[in-house]
Amino acid sequence: MKSKSIGQSFANGTCLKCRQGVHVYGCRWCDDCYYPGIDEVYNDYRSMLEEGYRNVDAAVRSGWKGAEEI
Repeated sequence: MKSKSIGQSFANGTCLKCRQGVHVYGCRWCDDCYYPGIDEVYNDYRSMLEEGYRNVDAAVRSGWKGAEEI
């Protein structure tokens, strides 16, 4: 079984941040969530999860979500 890399999308046509549909098939972000650098922030978040951080801690420390969003 092949393993998926951190940067690969696990979603199928939905935004990885808000779960809304995306306009371009295979794109990981909707127009509302996209900003320059979001891929790096998401990869940092995923790396922290793999290191053993709790979801909440990884989200806040990586900048994926603000404390007020948790």
